[in-house]
Amino acid sequence: MAIDDIKNYIEQNQDKHPVDVLLNQLRASGYPESEIQAYLSGKDGAPLPAQAQTQIQPQLSFLGKIGKWLLGLVLGAIIVGVAFGAAVYFVFASYSGEMAINPIFIIAGVFIAAGAILFFIYWRYRKRSPYIARGFLAALIVFILLAAFILYLASMFLGLADINPLVDARTKSRDARRVADLKQIQLALELYYDANAKYPDSLDVLTPNYIYEVPFDSIKSSPYFYEKRADGSYWLKAYLEDSNSSYLANDNNPGDQFFDVSESPLAAPQQNSNQNQGKLNY
Repeated sequence: MAIDDIKNYIEQNQDKHPVDVLLNQLRASGYPESEIQAYLSGKDGAPLPAQAQTQIQPQLSFLGKIGKWLLGLVLGAIIVGVAFGAAVYFVFASYSGEMAINPIFIIAGVFIAAGAILFFIYWRYRKRSPYIARGFLAALIVFILLAAFILYLASMFLGLADINPLVDARTKSRDARRVADLKQIQLALELYYDANAKYPDSLDVLTPNYIYEVPFDSIKSSPYFYEKRADGSYWLKAYLEDSNSSYLANDNNPGDQFFDVSESPLAAPQQNSNQNQGKLNY
């Protein structure tokens, strides 16, 4: 009777789990080994499923299970490494002009293909060799996390940064800093003009009497453009990263990506006041 129970249990569950796993479950449930072996040998007229004839394996030890899992993980890692290498190659080929395709699509395509391969191997071997299949599944999970992180970085650095709200906020903050720097320099220039009746030939002479330190563009690590013109006026400008910045619509030269300010000592007082209002209040 016990052999019939074993037979029924195997037949009902062999589509869900490998036969060796089912036999180990029966052993854990208390079925005598002699009855299990009798079932395997086909005694008492019990027909042995074809799956049982090919899949019966000795019970693996804990170290054996770990070893098979690590084998699947290593094989999966090799596939992941090949995918990353292919992605890097195609990106460089795109930038060198050999491929006229957006690198983002190349990376996404390679990662999708590698993920599909890993999932196919896991699905194909999940019953035949479950521990190796689980190693592939672990590699697939790690790969998905890494791929998502790399695609996120690529979206920021390969042309899609404008859709990132954090990057957009930082850009606006840097531009606002540049505008504030120019206003600070303008104030020092006016103080210098009040004391010397002319604007300086260089911003360096403003320190330390009129400004403690002349600001500079910290991102580019370069000073802001300053030019004293032949008529005694000056031209001061800074490059803004955001081409749609509202500052660009209110400077002295709308239409480009430079925030421009200027002042002339020849301007009448009322005109000078109007210019300062247009330049400094935003």
